[in-house]
Amino acid sequence: MVQAKWKNVGIFIPTLNAGSNVGRIFSAVKNSLVPTENIYVLDSESTDDTLNELEKLGISHNTVLRKDFSHGAVRANAVNFFGDEIDYIIMITQDVDFSAESINTLVMGIMDKKNVGVSYGRQISTNKETVEYYDRQFNYPLHSLLKTREMISQLGPNTYFSSDAFSVYRISALRDVGNFPVDVLFAEDVFVAAKLILKGWAVYYNANSVVTHNNISGYVSLFNRYRDIASFYSNQKWIKDAFGANYSKGKKLVKFELRQALKQRSVKLFIDIVITSAVKLIAYTLPERKSHSKS
Repeated sequence: MVQAKWKNVGIFIPTLNAGSNVGRIFSAVKNSLVPTENIYVLDSESTDDTLNELEKLGISHNTVLRKDFSHGAVRANAVNFFGDEIDYIIMITQDVDFSAESINTLVMGIMDKKNVGVSYGRQISTNKETVEYYDRQFNYPLHSLLKTREMISQLGPNTYFSSDAFSVYRISALRDVGNFPVDVLFAEDVFVAAKLILKGWAVYYNANSVVTHNNISGYVSLFNRYRDIASFYSNQKWIKDAFGANYSKGKKLVKFELRQALKQRSVKLFIDIVITSAVKLIAYTLPERKSHSKS
């Protein structure tokens, strides 16, 4: 017997020059239990054939000006687009390679746990001999974990760790914390997950829902990303007040990566880890710059 499609589940994907990815994304969703008519795309003025591909496949989409893009605003837009037609919304970025099985497993995980506000899957990298490969291993372990407010003293900032590269939200939980913040340009997943935890919802890491996410950054891009992260936490001091600082986790990550480099006897990887860690530290500790929220 063929299982009925989940008409109460939507999928949102922000795109920018994603023409080569649209077909792959559509095929994976088509084979899942989420109907393809429940895909919604917000495109940032792509200059390739993204819009043509979306039109050809009949995928619902709108356009946002690049100058107006923010990670919080586009996801709030997606929640409002679906309105009361769905109970869950999946967030995916265009560079994540997922399967029908990973979608189904992610959604079933949140459906089975009524106290979960957001659930995120396990991301792996296939780029061995890179810092990213071991970053993913550290942040996305083999075993699932249900994280609650009562675990803050044990987990600290890891309590709210989540990733909108591949996640699913319960709409009622999102409404409970006021939807995504439209004035937060970056780290909207951190913002909402922290709010959910403090409101009594749980964050569920579903290690059985596995996707591939290869996204290697150059040192300049990495520097800018960590400047954004520093700016975000500077403007959202309530997160540190409630959960503590990220420094301890950062140190554990670097130690883990260096151990892996020594195990692999890879000088190249060891040097890359040292440089990458230095770039992150410098970017994060430099004097604060302009506010990270829209004015």
